[in-house]
Amino acid sequence: MTTITVMFSKNRNVCFILFNVLFSTCTGVTVIIDNLDDVIEGSETRMICNYNPTTGSTIIITWSNVTGGASEPIATTVGATKTVQPDYIGIFTLDPNDDRVLVIANTLRCYSGDYQCEVNNLDNPPIDSDVVTLNVIYIEDPVLSFTTPVNEGDPVALSCDVVSKPNALFTFKKDGSVLQQGGLSTYTFTADRNDQGSYTCEASNTASTKATAGQVLDVYFAPEVTPLEDIEVSRGETVVISFDVEARPAANYDWSSQGATDIDNDPETFTFVASNTIGDVYTVTLNASNKVAARQSTVQVTVVEKNTQTVKVGPDTVKVGKNAKMTCNYTVDLGDSLLQLDWYKADDDGNEIDNALVSNTGKTIKGRYTLSVDNDLIITNVEVNDDGNYLCKIKTVLGLYASDNNTLTVQYLEVPVLNPTDIFVKKTKMATFTCNLPSGIPAPINMTWMKDCDILDVSDTDKYPQSSTTFIISNVNEIDEGIYKCRAENFAYSGTEGKQSNTGKLFLSREDEHKHSTGLLVGMTFVGVFIGCMLSLLTFSVIKKLRPAKVHVSLSKNDNQSGEYTTYIGEMNQGTSHTYEELQKKDTNQVYENVKT
Repeated sequence: MTTITVMFSKNRNVCFILFNVLFSTCTGVTVIIDNLDDVIEGSETRMICNYNPTTGSTIIITWSNVTGGASEPIATTVGATKTVQPDYIGIFTLDPNDDRVLVIANTLRCYSGDYQCEVNNLDNPPIDSDVVTLNVIYIEDPVLSFTTPVNEGDPVALSCDVVSKPNALFTFKKDGSVLQQGGLSTYTFTADRNDQGSYTCEASNTASTKATAGQVLDVYFAPEVTPLEDIEVSRGETVVISFDVEARPAANYDWSSQGATDIDNDPETFTFVASNTIGDVYTVTLNASNKVAARQSTVQVTVVEKNTQTVKVGPDTVKVGKNAKMTCNYTVDLGDSLLQLDWYKADDDGNEIDNALVSNTGKTIKGRYTLSVDNDLIITNVEVNDDGNYLCKIKTVLGLYASDNNTLTVQYLEVPVLNPTDIFVKKTKMATFTCNLPSGIPAPINMTWMKDCDILDVSDTDKYPQSSTTFIISNVNEIDEGIYKCRAENFAYSGTEGKQSNTGKLFLSREDEHKHSTGLLVGMTFVGVFIGCMLSLLTFSVIKKLRPAKVHVSLSKNDNQSGEYTTYIGEMNQGTSHTYEELQKKDTNQVYENVKT
């Protein structure tokens, strides 16, 4: 009877079919090498030679390079002895722990080829062998090449060269953005100025992906000169001519003029001083050139009578009672000068209202308005009605005028009024205070409610269902009694600067208690008065018997005796002199008690 056994190896696509004949002896040796995947250059390669039977008195394993049909021994294992041929030492090794394995530590592309494992089991002849193919894959650093600089409109070809196995795929990028992907190793286009930038190429295969460093493509184009409109200038004015020029590479400037001479050292501008003659005309021409081409542009300059005086008024914002400053910056023509500067209150359209407030001629309408050394308007102790527009007007020696206006914003906040000033409320009832929303700038104006000088927490809307101007206290109890205020606040006046109202007092009414106790109180009061009177009479009688009577006297200063007084007892007209020390003075009048007579 014959049994067929199929054995599968994890790392190969083959199986061993071993025929074992019952009661018979196996003949020969079988050899199969595990298939190899592609090996990346520089990595380790392990070739495994599987053979069967694996037992015997002597087994000889020989590895050979059989590339191209020739056989060149590499290494041999005879029993426990392992030998590598001299030409292959340092390249190939035999695994010390596994007789089946031939190792290449650093696999190079030149090691690609066919390798044979031959096994001779002297106890089981004949000899058997198998061959495996080593395929080494690799990719080198790519090289990007193109011509630079180029002129706008020229063709551009980017070429990416790489040595690789298998063939590489290519990705071209500009400034990090993908331009082209695929198997083409070139990328072509027509140059535009916007194509200037940094280019890279990536080459990739199953071995790896490698990229070039960025390389700059320069795209040159001819100068583009933006034309200028003809210019009118004042007599004696310094004129600076400057064209907007775009070019790559940067343009060279060559200026020419009829009637004017360039007086500055800046190659990109032409500067000259106009004459004092009305109607004089100057022609200024720029020739801008670079490696690509040259372009020209011309402008005409005419001297005219111009009113170029300028005035600029700056705004200000200030609180009531502070000082305001409205700035007035002005310019006058060359050859002219300031003659007069006046400040006016202005309407919403910037027109003068009434006479000037203050002038550099020294005239001042209102004492609160003065000029600074820079002719700025100073308003001291600002009032609410100072809010509004202010106009600065200048007049030159040549009789030219200019003006400008701007706004003074006066910040203020009126004091709110709280009503009522006294509230009597029964327990558990509701009390209401109102506080008018005062006028003020800026808006909005908010109300803060206070009790006994402290800010009141009104977050409990059931207890305090208030609006912006109404403060309601529900379910009044003893804790709610006290003094209340409202405080108005805006952006300029907040916190302790806010305006506090008058006070309002909340009293808890106790009328019910009064009604129950009124009768008893009246009766007790009558009895108390009667008993008090009787006790007073009795006490007076007892004291009168037990001690001398209190003597009431009138006092007058003796004119002829310093430090002595005369007392008058009762209705008597006769007086007796005493010193001040003998008298006890009462604070309310000149009546003395218990005076010695």
